[in-house]
Amino acid sequence: MQTAIFCRGWVIFVQNMIEAISLTKHYHDSVAVEDASFVVKKGRVTGFIGPNGSGKSTTMKMILGLVRPTSGCALVNGSPYKDLPVPIKTVGSLLEPTFLHPGMTIFSHLRAIAVKYRIPETKINGLLALVGLADKGKLRCSKASLGMKQRLGIAQALLGDPAVLILDEPMNGLDPEGIIWFRNLLKDMAGEGKCIFVSSHLMNEMSLLIDDVVIIKNGAVVANSSLSDLAKEHSNPCLEVAAADNSALVGLLKDHYRETFNDNVSFLGNDLLQVAGKDARWLAELALKNNITVVHLAVKENTLEEIYAGLMNDNFLCDPLSKM
Repeated sequence: MQTAIFCRGWVIFVQNMIEAISLTKHYHDSVAVEDASFVVKKGRVTGFIGPNGSGKSTTMKMILGLVRPTSGCALVNGSPYKDLPVPIKTVGSLLEPTFLHPGMTIFSHLRAIAVKYRIPETKINGLLALVGLADKGKLRCSKASLGMKQRLGIAQALLGDPAVLILDEPMNGLDPEGIIWFRNLLKDMAGEGKCIFVSSHLMNEMSLLIDDVVIIKNGAVVANSSLSDLAKEHSNPCLEVAAADNSALVGLLKDHYRETFNDNVSFLGNDLLQVAGKDARWLAELALKNNITVVHLAVKENTLEEIYAGLMNDNFLCDPLSKM
């Protein structure tokens, strides 16, 4: 059953765990976020990406009630953050790992929060084991590395067993093993039905982690979809091919298909050619018919990093690099 609520003239039917509705934040003459609307669904990992200063942290802070919007609103489980009865048990967040008191130990930091919110202290050891800090409970926060602080911040976000997680750059400071652990952790939690909203500049890792993506540029949302739909919408599939004699293949294309391929064949590196506008079977049959041995043939689609770069620069890769 859907629940209808009202937000500044909007009628919203609560289906998703996080909703941003026309979120806007102005600081005097500066625009931090402008009319940002998106949803973050339960059971999904949603990536939030954009350049520095694009409004990611401000948006997350508005969702968490730390920054008041100039207009619009943000809802968690159908309510503004400030109206949640016990926020830590609904939303777990990690904005930055510098909030730690240097004199407290890792264990005592979590215990202080647990006591404040009447969370059983018995949960702490299990959480420390979950985030890989089982043997670091007595370490003072001032002695913890950035990676340890990130793991502690994740443990704190999970302390209230929330259904929603909002994590800003949580992979900073994690080593490769830690990043793999973190990826598996979030995927497992999404599989349990949790709603996860995470930002990062590590595009390759995000492409392995996320189900959905929100891309923000100059405070405005420029993409909001599933990762697969984004790839379909903003990718120009093309062929990467290498022949035993690349010159012969290029010559064949130019001599016999000049009108089609004059602008559609380009060198990629030492041995690879890029061919746009034709499928793999067509190219393989063409080469075979002309006694040209193909040693590599693959369909290339733009990566998340390439799509992101294209959106930031108003163009997309996988286009011919130069005329032959």
